[in-house]
Amino acid sequence: MAFKDKLEFSRQRLELLYSVVLLFVIPAALVFNTVITVQNARADFDIELRRKADLANEVLSASVKDSLDTPDRLQSVVDNVMQNTEEVSAAKIIRFDSGQYTTVASTDQAEIGQTSNNIQVSLATSQNRSIAALVNQDSGDRAWRVITPIAQDDGVVTGVVSSEVSLSASDKLVSASFQKSLIVLSITLVVVILLLLNHFKFVEYASLFKKLEEVDQMKNDFIQVATHELRAPLTAIKGNMDMALDELPKKAKKSLKAPLTEVVRQIDRLNNLIDDLLNVARLEQNRTNFEIEAVDSTKILQMLVTQFSAKAEAKNIQLELQPTDIPLVMADPSRLEEVFTNLIDNAIKYSRQGSVTIRQDVKKNVVSTHIKDTGIGMSAAERDRLFQRFARIRNEKTQNISGTGLGLWITKQYVEKMKGRIYVDSLEDVGSEFTVELPVANK
Repeated sequence: MAFKDKLEFSRQRLELLYSVVLLFVIPAALVFNTVITVQNARADFDIELRRKADLANEVLSASVKDSLDTPDRLQSVVDNVMQNTEEVSAAKIIRFDSGQYTTVASTDQAEIGQTSNNIQVSLATSQNRSIAALVNQDSGDRAWRVITPIAQDDGVVTGVVSSEVSLSASDKLVSASFQKSLIVLSITLVVVILLLLNHFKFVEYASLFKKLEEVDQMKNDFIQVATHELRAPLTAIKGNMDMALDELPKKAKKSLKAPLTEVVRQIDRLNNLIDDLLNVARLEQNRTNFEIEAVDSTKILQMLVTQFSAKAEAKNIQLELQPTDIPLVMADPSRLEEVFTNLIDNAIKYSRQGSVTIRQDVKKNVVSTHIKDTGIGMSAAERDRLFQRFARIRNEKTQNISGTGLGLWITKQYVEKMKGRIYVDSLEDVGSEFTVELPVANK
């Protein structure tokens, strides 16, 4: 395998690996980002509610520090907190006396009078600071349990305030947001996967397109080599045939002239085919040179009418160029001659009798050349594909008419390269009219 082929193979492997990595990494990154975002939102809610709980406990602690000996007032404060603060799901006040922790007010009446040996209570009392912990309530909801010491003015801790702030509302909000995020994520993943699959197709199409370009280049190279190799022997054969026709004895000439003339005609046909193939290859490779200049198109038409008059008379066709004063056009003279030659030759070839009329006119700095015949014409479907490569009208009327189907494609390419336009109007069994439009030359 050549180094270039190995390099191309490696590049294709890397493109495939890159596509596969994209297929897994992008969805994974989206999922990871969604999960992290939801977790961060939940953590932010938790921190905010913890701050609220700390603040509420500090206010409550300050308001009851002088009332620990009046249980009724303490219970009233607890009830008031429960009524006015939705987030607080439980609260109680614990008094520290004689080494024991006794509940003196609570949202749960059964707890009043009970002693507590909760480690959080002990820590809050001994360290004289708030202690918080996430707990699961009996309902299954998460909650902050915050215990704040009740300290007197002299710093002595005489009790604690314990409250539980439910996180159920924030958890529901985060859960709802997470579900919505999952829906958006799912849609996004589907879109991303479709785009990636489409990317795979583009990579495949790009590789296929490159291979097609290589095949097309090989085809063009083959056509050029083959046509050049064919032209040399054909030229030699034709030269020998012309010599044979000139030097045949009179007696032999009568019997051999017709078949030898047919041989020469077929050689000319092959040469025309070779010319068409070469022109197609050059046009596709953009190697056809155009020398645009001011050209007298009427003069070219007059020369071609003289050249084709004998062929037209042989088929009893009247070939006529209507005289008109036409300005010069911008074109390549040799290419323009090829265009008109092909169109006039086709008009005569596809007409059994009648006429081929050529006329010109000028409108809005555009010279239009009309070549109209009274030939076999064509259908709308045949007209639509007429300027495609290898497109020919194939029916009983054209089965004996030779052609490659390349002439009109080449003609169209030539006209467009000269910034012109070509089109056709046609009716079956009535005839066709080809129109070539070219820009007027600047004076």
